[in-house]
Amino acid sequence: MGRPGKTIFDKAKSPARKPATLNPPAKAKTEDLLSWLSLALVYLFMFSRFDLRLLVSDTILTGGDSASWYQVLRTLKEEFLPRGRLFGFSQGNFFGYLEGQHYFILPFLSAALLGSIVPLTVALKIVTVAGGLALPLTMFFAVSSISGRKPGGAIAAAASLLFLFNESYSIFGGNWLSTFAGEFCYSWAIALLPLLLASLVRDWRKRRKGLQSGLILALIGLCHFFVFMPAFFLPLFPAFTLIPRLRNKKPQNNRLKPTMGREAGMVARILTTYCSALLIMAFWLLPMASTRRWAQPISMLWHFNSFKDFASQTLLWIWAPTGLGFLLFSLLRKNSPRERSLAAFLVYALGACAFLFFIAPGLGMPDIRFVPPALLFCGLGISLFLDAAVKRLGRRLSPLSELKTTYPGRKAIGWLPSLLTLAGLGASVAGSMALSHNAPAWFSWNYSGYEAKSEWPFIRFVSERYRGSPDDGRFLWEKQDQRDNRDFGSERAFENLYLFTGHPSSEGIHYGSSMMARAATYLQSSYSPNPVDPEAERIYSKVDPASWPARFDLFNAQYIVTHSDTIRSLFAAHPDFVLDASMGKFSIFRYLGFADSYLSVLPENALALVDGGKAGFRTDYYRFFRDYELYGTPFVSMEFADRELKARLSETGGHWPDYDSYRNVGLAKRAVEEQGTARLGIPQGLAEGMSGSPGEALKEGSPIITDEHIDNFGISFSTAAPGKPHYIKISYAPGWRSSGGEKIYPVSPGFMLIYPKGTKVSLNYRRSGWEIAGIVLSLLSIPFAFIITKKRPERAFPWRAFLAAGLGLFFGMALYLSVQSLVGYPALARAMAKARRIDPGDFLRRKELLALVDPWATRENLDRYDNRLVFDAYRLKSLVLAAEGRTEEASELIDTLSARYAHTRVLDSLPPVR
Repeated sequence: MGRPGKTIFDKAKSPARKPATLNPPAKAKTEDLLSWLSLALVYLFMFSRFDLRLLVSDTILTGGDSASWYQVLRTLKEEFLPRGRLFGFSQGNFFGYLEGQHYFILPFLSAALLGSIVPLTVALKIVTVAGGLALPLTMFFAVSSISGRKPGGAIAAAASLLFLFNESYSIFGGNWLSTFAGEFCYSWAIALLPLLLASLVRDWRKRRKGLQSGLILALIGLCHFFVFMPAFFLPLFPAFTLIPRLRNKKPQNNRLKPTMGREAGMVARILTTYCSALLIMAFWLLPMASTRRWAQPISMLWHFNSFKDFASQTLLWIWAPTGLGFLLFSLLRKNSPRERSLAAFLVYALGACAFLFFIAPGLGMPDIRFVPPALLFCGLGISLFLDAAVKRLGRRLSPLSELKTTYPGRKAIGWLPSLLTLAGLGASVAGSMALSHNAPAWFSWNYSGYEAKSEWPFIRFVSERYRGSPDDGRFLWEKQDQRDNRDFGSERAFENLYLFTGHPSSEGIHYGSSMMARAATYLQSSYSPNPVDPEAERIYSKVDPASWPARFDLFNAQYIVTHSDTIRSLFAAHPDFVLDASMGKFSIFRYLGFADSYLSVLPENALALVDGGKAGFRTDYYRFFRDYELYGTPFVSMEFADRELKARLSETGGHWPDYDSYRNVGLAKRAVEEQGTARLGIPQGLAEGMSGSPGEALKEGSPIITDEHIDNFGISFSTAAPGKPHYIKISYAPGWRSSGGEKIYPVSPGFMLIYPKGTKVSLNYRRSGWEIAGIVLSLLSIPFAFIITKKRPERAFPWRAFLAAGLGLFFGMALYLSVQSLVGYPALARAMAKARRIDPGDFLRRKELLALVDPWATRENLDRYDNRLVFDAYRLKSLVLAAEGRTEEASELIDTLSARYAHTRVLDSLPPVR
């Protein structure tokens, strides 16, 4: 730890040495020149692997998620930025959603600004590769800064090639394959991570204020949050070295120890780094956090087939021994305090990544995203210690190289360290060539663009024939999968119908940005044989032609694109749809019942209030979406009902204690209506309002909505029924405000409800209070930086209190998050993985199976998770009970699933127990 009063991070005095013999200036300059040459060779190799002409071709980027980024970018440049906004509301996908507010704005903003001087398509291409191209440079500067030597930077730049061209994974982030799959924001954050590490080390050694580190940390957060999370741990590392000093007794007679200013400065530096980062990010962070309830968390446990598969994909054979090596290096006393502290810092960084990997599923985050930062820390550490070894070798060989002798090999000895650096470069290049089997081909596939793909003529045809706007209704599409990549370069092409036609669509790239995301994928499963969802274990609808008219009514959808023979034939045979156009394998059908309006006026008794369940309103709203028979009677969750709405609905739609009660009565009334109409001739009024779509009960004599206009920032219309409930088929978001001051209610399945006061209604999407507060805080970062620059922490600064509070918060949160990772979704996934491997017919293991599934087979878990894992817990429990002769209990479980998941594919897996 160094001598008392001096931390291991303080700048060490340079040892006395002979300036003329150990490192001649001419040799140092030559080494620097060779290092720069090595960096140039790194880039020469990278550029040689890709056809860079494609970067400047004016085509739309495609390939994986990349195929959907251009639509997002164009919305930012053409609609958000002219309004002075970096994020806002988009009608393009998910029936309207918060675009950019739950994703990462800095790379897109850079592309939009670059698009002012080059075509926007070219700007996007350049920005998507910028992170990967920047990584060797940031590694070079980071290691050069930490080691004080350019050769160390050259080693790091060469090592970055192995990171970039590693193809053991293609979605975790950071490498070229992940970037080409669409993770370019992640690659930006990864490229900034070495600069943060170097800046923090310089802060500790030079006793800087920490402002630069705070800025870099903020930039990482604005590029990608999953890199920001391990980065957020790094500035706290010096605090752990002060823990022993928390127990020191306070000086008597209020006399301060001469070293107390050092501890105060360290704690103040940590606080400055965090405060400046959070202030800079506040303009995005506060609005994002305040609207998380309107977004969709994604719990993802990456499935590895075996330990060998885990080791292969995550490169366990690199980071595990490297981390152990860093730990041993930090404990060896023969190493200098600076080297030991650096090794300990790297161990801490790897530990942060491992901790986040462990707790991620419990937080609704994909665990795999924390593997690339760990690999990068390994690369940085290996580069630093290889450079240290080369430097020591140079010192030992330097006297030999200066001996006066005619033997030419003696003088060549002095250049051996530089030759070793070049050899390392050669090894990295050779390794990268051996690793990069797919990256060059993926680059060409993506950057040649949509226009180079076989089915581009169909996109051009659709764009010309169906050019419209949100006012013209939504355009749906049958889901493609990866087998269809050859058509447009990606199965995500039709997500961009808003870009190609101007019509809003359903699913989009920003799944986690909308609480309607699950509804969008479930909708697609009702007319797609091969639905895809980023969340594992989702339950899909069966292909259900009976539901199509109700769903098209609900979403004001006019067209749908089909591509498979199965779905095309079903739409062709459906009486409510007609073929509108076809080209090659694709057919476009038009819905004959298209109402051409996002609004309907509901009778008062068509609305209800429902108390939310333990899983919250989102589960109830999603269940309503699945139960299309109830579309004529939407409800408002009780948590959104004010006194006025309660008074309106207390005697009409009713107040239900839970969704199941509301649903059961609604379905019963619907059954009575259908029976009465089909068999007994009972008038429609017997079950008034329980029709298949909102407002259907008012088709005759219903008030007329006129002058309707929809765009990303406004909804306006005229109505002949002021004071009546108006159902707006666009997703709710807190930023929507009525110019007349009327309250806007979130209504199932996630839309908006308003009672207009007058005949003219105008809703505008405005900045929320949290967004304004975030902007103010970000602006305050400027005077904050100025004050910190001018002011030094006083010796009386209460560093002990701040340090104890910070560490207490750190350990408390770490404990809480660790516990969370042992319960909830991760525990459910572990239990069901074991349960699914047990045969319910195995008499000897029935008790074990029942113990695994019984805690999860509850209605509360059905509401909380609403996925196949809990479904299987019920199913397996019913099989065990049936095998034991308890058929009534087993039948009750099956009935629960059958009622809850009507019209879904999973019902085919239920056993007959009666």
